Amino acid sequence: MGGASWRALSLGLGLALGGCGTVAPDLEEFPATAGGSHLLVNAITESIFCELRNAVVYLRQMDEETARLQNGKRLTTWFDGWGVLVALTLTVEERSSANVTGNWIDPLVAPSTFVLASGVGGTLGATRTDKMNYFFKVQELYALGPCDPASRPDAPPGSLLVTSDLKLKNWLTNQAVSVATGAVSVPASAGGTVKSALSHEVKFELLTNGQVSPSWRIAEAYVNPGSPMFSTSRNRIHDLILTFGPIESGTRNLQMAAANSFLASEIGQAVQRNGF
Repeated sequence: MGGASWRALSLGLGLALGGCGTVAPDLEEFPATAGGSHLLVNAITESIFCELRNAVVYLRQMDEETARLQNGKRLTTWFDGWGVLVALTLTVEERSSANVTGNWIDPLVAPSTFVLASGVGGTLGATRTDKMNYFFKVQELYALGPCDPASRPDAPPGSLLVTSDLKLKNWLTNQAVSVATGAVSVPASAGGTVKSALSHEVKFELLTNGQVSPSWRIAEAYVNPGSPMFSTSRNRIHDLILTFGPIESGTRNLQMAAANSFLASEIGQAVQRNGF
């Protein structure tokens, strides 16, 4: 192939791979702004915190109202001594690939008898995973009261965890009702250790991609005729795990059964994320 054709192919590949996948991705969406990642993470954690408060307060108020209308005895007192472990994992993967092809026609030979096709390609990828763990006592969440929606900070776009209903109130209420009706129990050993835990996982995944397919002719060569030259993708996986369980006396740790349940959820999340 002529030197001009090779230079065109190499230039096309270099331009294509100059996109995403060459540096650690931003958490926030394009266009990234100064401090955007910090604002996004803060908005996500505040949103989760607000939903937790609202779910705990709603459950207590519902229980107290039921007790007032019936026998005066609350049915979720077992929940007062519990806590919640929160695991938030934000993963962003960016990939770019280029596939530059060319057809070279020898001007000295009839085009119908000799055409030389060639190509060069490459792929780049970068993945960023940010992981955060938090712990709250149920009593602390209840003491704070319901969350005022107006108090939530504004955030750049980038996570459905900020804008979506995580169904925490619905899930927590359903679990408590199941215990109250006797459908499930909260067993305790002779030493008072509660061998129970409640886990809830919410996962959002958003994938966007695009491609560019330019083509041109340089002298006797056709570069990238009829095929995509450059493609790029950005995949965002935001995973939230909540594990409620009884607290070890005098600590801010869940008892072993609940802690093991939390660990198992995190291991399962990691296995899914890494494709094992």
